[in-house]
Parts: sequence; C-alpha cells; structure tokens
Amino acid sequence: VSDGNGGTSTATVNLTVIIPVRWSPDRTDIDERLAYVLHDDQRPAGVHILVIDDGSPHHLAARLQSACAELGFGYHRIDSETSTFSIGRARNVGTQVARTRFVMFQDADLLPYPGFYREVTNEIVVQGPLATTSALWRRISGLGAR
Repeated sequence: VSDGNGGTSTATVNLTVIIPVRWSPDRTDIDERLAYVLHDDQRPAGVHILVIDDGSPHHLAARLQSACAELGFGYHRIDSETSTFSIGRARNVGTQVARTRFVMFQDADLLPYPGFYREVTNEIVVQGPLATTSALWRRISGLGAR
C-alpha cells in the first residue's frame, strides 16, 4: 500500500515489539508492567507485542503465558531457568521468533503515551531502509551506497 508519495503508509508497517522478561519471586508485578503497553490506545494493528520469557520458573511462566494471552501478546519461553537472566539472549531469540521486517526492543517498565507506537511506525516510514540496523550500519561504515 502506497502513501501516495511513493512510500509506505504507516498502516502497512509491521513491527514486532520484543519485551524480554523473567518473572521471579522478587519481581511479582511483571504482568502489571506488561499491561503498560495498553496505555497507548492508538497502537496500530501492525504493531505486535512479543514477550520473551528468559527462564521464569515453570509455575510463573504459565501465569505469564496466560497474562500475555489475555493482553493479546505473543509469548515465547526460553528454557534457561538455571542460567542467569540475559536480556541479550532474550533479544536474540526474539528476533528469531519475530515474523516482521522490523523489530524494536522495549523494557517491561516502559509506559508508552497514546500514539507512541504510531510515532515509531511513522519514523520507520520516514527512515525507509535506514530503519533497519543493518542498512544503517552499511551506510555509516561505508559499505553501502550513500
């Protein structure tokens, strides 16, 4: 779908927002924090939330998966309960699980304002190919066309 100017409209931007978490007994409010996403009541339909659970204990992982289902979020668990939480591992797995061209990493603590995700997708449209890290890296490193 064109925006009429030869570009892509924000309605066609598909973005996966990856939120790495581990629910532990000392952090019992993770389900409440995930619900912060809903503060943006203007989130475009093409913006998908994907919670990557990096090793929550099984009984808490089941609650987290249920909370994600209720919120309409995707959920993927990494079986890493005996390892230290790794945001990097969760992000890497998230990019492998995501099924969109664009991904964004978000902390569970982020409280988006109404229109936040629309502004992110608008920026993707404005930046075009530069909205991808690899394209940006090629440009700044001199490996791609300028």
